[in-house]
Amino acid sequence: MALKRDRFINKPELEASAEGVLNALRKVCPEGPTVPCPLEKILEDVYDGFMHFEDCKKLYKQDGILASVTLHGGDTPEIIIDESLNPAEHQRMRGRYRFTLAHEFGHLTLHQDFLRGGFENELGLEFPDEKRPIILCRNTQKDRKEFQADYFAAALLMPRRDVVNLWHQRFGNNHGPEDVCGELMDMAKARPQYKPVCRLAIDFARFFEVSKEAMHNRLSSLGLIKTEDDGQEALPEEMFMT
Repeated sequence: MALKRDRFINKPELEASAEGVLNALRKVCPEGPTVPCPLEKILEDVYDGFMHFEDCKKLYKQDGILASVTLHGGDTPEIIIDESLNPAEHQRMRGRYRFTLAHEFGHLTLHQDFLRGGFENELGLEFPDEKRPIILCRNTQKDRKEFQADYFAAALLMPRRDVVNLWHQRFGNNHGPEDVCGELMDMAKARPQYKPVCRLAIDFARFFEVSKEAMHNRLSSLGLIKTEDDGQEALPEEMFMT
């Protein structure tokens, strides 16, 4: 589902876009999507693309680049992820790698107009074979496209239905939001140098093969946990303008 520039994308639409990718996988793979989400299969069977690891600082001559996505010939996706996230060499980065790859899928799904050359290349980068639009994803600076791709990645890796089903298995069907305020306050006091993450997020993260931080944010955005600052993970609505 390609969405036009300047079109408002609300959260239900972003959820539906991620579900659309999972539905596309169901059409080409009899077993369909599984948990954890089979990202490499989606890349091959849904997007018909390829991915490889590179030293992004050396490749792009900039600090802080975690990944990039572009289209060859306007159709074939190429995703490059920084070698520091390669889970074969850095197992502890597996969750970060999976979120980054899913994030790039978000750009492929939501920002097709840009990637197909409908808008000016944001950096004007020239490649040996051609000049083509590219989206570079940094570990700090976030524009609107990045917030949208982040939300899409969370919905793809941690589908609402699967998260809620796991929640019901854990607590039953009538359990309301879990109040983790006290737990988070205790963690913040004990380890002030780290952003606190609830134990539920740590448990659920293993199931979905995501980072505990991503799982905490997803539980919060789905209203399944109550934190000290209710809604603290909510993003400004303007971030969902593409």
